[in-house]
Amino acid sequence: MIVKSREPQLKGVQIARHITISLLLKRIADMFFSIIALTVLLPLILVVSVAIVIDSPGGVLFAQTRVGLNGRLFRMLKFRSMYIDADKRIGDPLLIKDAEAAGKVLKLDNDPRVTRVGKFIRTTSIDELPQLVNVLLGHMSIVGPRALIPSMLKPFPEWAKAREVVPPGITGLWQVSARDHNESLADMIEYDLEYISNWSLWQDLVIMFRTPMAVFSRKGAV
Repeated sequence: MIVKSREPQLKGVQIARHITISLLLKRIADMFFSIIALTVLLPLILVVSVAIVIDSPGGVLFAQTRVGLNGRLFRMLKFRSMYIDADKRIGDPLLIKDAEAAGKVLKLDNDPRVTRVGKFIRTTSIDELPQLVNVLLGHMSIVGPRALIPSMLKPFPEWAKAREVVPPGITGLWQVSARDHNESLADMIEYDLEYISNWSLWQDLVIMFRTPMAVFSRKGAV
């Protein structure tokens, strides 16, 4: 009886160790890839930074609070793709709040908030490159669920809790599978849960190799 009562505990310890080791390996891989990517892409990063400054007034980077591993909040970095007075360029400012409250991404044809350079770096996903710094700092992973703002997750507490077991990623299963379906959180739920349920380092590598094709297709980029 004593042995049987310990079996579930031992199994739980083994699973915990497996998860801990896997996350450690994932973190090491993230640091390696982010350092390599930042080094290789440095010339492009500098060119884009200069183009943003020349194109419109304002800083190079845009930082926004997102939900990370274990529900911790962090400031996610992106290249600035909008005018500094972006909110004032929308006829009805409530559109943004209503979209966030419904868990949707506000998509506008010929969005007046987006700069000329912004349109290019968004459709090519170049605006995501500063997130490599977030990866290096441990806020994000190269691969994982999309990093979302707290207000978008608030209506879905159970789903939010499930997503917190792995760090958010620059790319992920949803991004390489259904990037053109990106109008609401409901479009991402199935892919996020599938990724989390079957997570492995091998799956991360497969998603990384599929990412360039998804980026070059430019489908669903906002």
